[in-house]
Amino acid sequence: MKKIYVFMIFIVSVFLLMGCTANELTEGYFKYHQQNDVAYIIGLTDEGLEQTHVVVPKKINDLSVSIGRLVLMVINDGSIQSDRLERLYVFSGYGIHVGLEASNVPSLQKIFYMYIQGVDFDYDNSSSFVGVYGPSYNDQFYPNNITSFYANVSYRYNYEGAPDEGYYFIDDYDGELIGYIPEDPLREGYEFMGWYKDEECMVEWDFEVDRVPEKVYVDGEYQYVETNLYASWC
Repeated sequence: MKKIYVFMIFIVSVFLLMGCTANELTEGYFKYHQQNDVAYIIGLTDEGLEQTHVVVPKKINDLSVSIGRLVLMVINDGSIQSDRLERLYVFSGYGIHVGLEASNVPSLQKIFYMYIQGVDFDYDNSSSFVGVYGPSYNDQFYPNNITSFYANVSYRYNYEGAPDEGYYFIDDYDGELIGYIPEDPLREGYEFMGWYKDEECMVEWDFEVDRVPEKVYVDGEYQYVETNLYASWC
């Protein structure tokens, strides 16, 4: 009886997966399946496989986003696989992703998470990110990503009432030029004019010259310093 039950689960799972394959869609760098109001990312397009930096957005065609999904709570359907990917920026809800496996991304350096619901930094323990909210990164996929770190480059919308507590994008560098420039932010009724070093937008950030400061360690402990880039609007 038990063998018959396991066999039936297998058969049903195969049909489910075959059905999903027939419903494969693409958007940007992603292949995905749509189920109800969720876009389940199942892989990268050919163009996506060429990228070293990939952003997982909050929405794909007005659908919530998940990397992979579980079929019958057992079979993992979909994952991100890439030999070139170095940095992954996950700006959708992190808790629902199941298709993140380190063996599928051998060149991965850092994964960034943006959960802004009130940022709570513990500056007395600045080598690690405390809690579940705020801009952070780590260097491994779940379940090995026990320790997260502050992302030390913050792109700010720079206007009152901006979403996500004013954060648009995050990154992390150590005495380096910024290697990846995000897409321009959008603000209804305004034109984006560039990234600046100050809120008043008097001094523009030069991506070809300006470097993020080197990380400082005192007695082996990382002294967190945030570099802010502010959006200018007209």
